Amino acid sequence: MLLEVRAYTCHPATLKTRLTLDEDMGWPRQREDGVLRKFLCRIALIKSVLFGLCVALGGGVAVAKGALVVEDIALKVDIRGRGYALETMIVKSDAFSGRLPIALIAHGSPRDRNLRPQFHARALLPQARDLAHRGWLVVVFMRRGFGNSDGPFAEGFVCATPDFRQALAMAAEDIAAVHKVIAARSDADSARVLGIGSSAGGGAMLAWAATRPEGLVGVVNIAGGTGALLPERHCDEDGLIATIGAFGVQARAPTLWLYAQNDSYFPPALVRRMHAAYRKSGGIAELVTFGPVGKDGHFISSLYEGRVLWLPELDRFLRMHQLPTWDPQPFDVVSRPLHPSQRAVVTTYLNAPTEKVLAISRDHRHAWFWSNTGDVREARRKSREGCERAAKQPCQIVAENFTRTVR
Repeated sequence: MLLEVRAYTCHPATLKTRLTLDEDMGWPRQREDGVLRKFLCRIALIKSVLFGLCVALGGGVAVAKGALVVEDIALKVDIRGRGYALETMIVKSDAFSGRLPIALIAHGSPRDRNLRPQFHARALLPQARDLAHRGWLVVVFMRRGFGNSDGPFAEGFVCATPDFRQALAMAAEDIAAVHKVIAARSDADSARVLGIGSSAGGGAMLAWAATRPEGLVGVVNIAGGTGALLPERHCDEDGLIATIGAFGVQARAPTLWLYAQNDSYFPPALVRRMHAAYRKSGGIAELVTFGPVGKDGHFISSLYEGRVLWLPELDRFLRMHQLPTWDPQPFDVVSRPLHPSQRAVVTTYLNAPTEKVLAISRDHRHAWFWSNTGDVREARRKSREGCERAAKQPCQIVAENFTRTVR
């Protein structure tokens, strides 16, 4: 089954952040007093404000479940008969019990090799939260040579004569090793595994999918590829296209490709050629191209402006393949009484990154939500304060993440 290519034009709202983009293939970083610092969960200042919400709600308040359980461990894995300890973060929500489907998240790779030790699993906690609140056991890990993981770095190539297939295959070995250990956990459902990768991590996930891993149900490739070692220059576009095409020969899992029009690493023309090669060789792939996102759309995996675009696409992909995500039914009660022009505000809240909380005024004419913070308690406080400031009357919390708190 081959899915169509779809293009999106987006006009992200102006958002105030403290982020600057470095030229790496992982995530944004902050500059503070001239010192490069790891980006963890510091986009809490970004807020989304919803006005004019008129909702008919019943009485009674339920306490929302869904506190996150986060494990930071050195995961012991075996690669080619040698033991390695890989820096790993495992995240799940206490709202879900039993064996949970596995979501493996693979990071990118910096242009500057000296930045590899500064990559850490915690930097991807925002994305891990988003998956955990959808019912997944989320595993973020640093491959060999990154962060606190054992080395040496195994994915290198020479730009003049690159072997992209070998480099991505080496990264895929790390993914396979992590998958083997995680699949054996008592809280993991090894029959449902989702691979998510950004930049070089996206390419690595496609390489891993070509090995037909047991239990793999889908891959989400966010701005994926490799070989963009210099700004506005690629080592070998034709070589990358051939490599991605070769992965499609063996792969059987459906894949979702998410890119932005202003990706400086992998521009739209190159992405279309990679996607065409993958499909032509037999791979199942849907390409979604967003309009310009931020200063550089290559970072859509971590930018707020990017996440509000690709998270709804992720949900659509998960539902298409009958995989876990949030249940829209409880929010139908909120949306149904609204004027058609106002129903979109609930969708805006649901599409926003976690942690997030929605508050409405007593007269049901004002609403405010705060999203993308690392602490749901802060989201509660900020959403209530914002609502009451706008409405000039008491407000109550009606939803936390994907749980409606008012019955």
